[in-house]
Amino acid sequence: MNKVRIITKVERTLCNNLNGLLRAGINSIKLPEGIQWDEVVCREHASLSTTEKVDDKVPVFGSTLKFYTCQDIQDHKNYAYRLRLADGSHLLLGTERRPFPVMTVQDSMPETPSDNSWTEITVTWSSLYPPAQIVG
Repeated sequence: MNKVRIITKVERTLCNNLNGLLRAGINSIKLPEGIQWDEVVCREHASLSTTEKVDDKVPVFGSTLKFYTCQDIQDHKNYAYRLRLADGSHLLLGTERRPFPVMTVQDSMPETPSDNSWTEITVTWSSLYPPAQIVG
């Protein structure tokens, strides 16, 4: 059965808010109760790509989240990202431990008013696990 893998919402929380999360398998995770998520206003739709490579016989996953926003969200703190998919499921990018996701901000001032003036955000994360589906 094919899944609709379109990101409809991007939210974030400080990584230290994830203390107590439980990994339920390589692809699933259970979050602690009461986490405060801040929605990031995005131009539809965000994109996520994940690669896997084997380094010294250990699989390493690299994930790249890209989206455009008009918010000023750069405050140099460590954030994890919750991604809502079109089917209602959620993915988690990041954990409470290092390595934390790294956010790169590209701000542009277009030559003409009709060009893109949104801020491009790229979040990269390397881990021994792929982005996990949030369960329960």
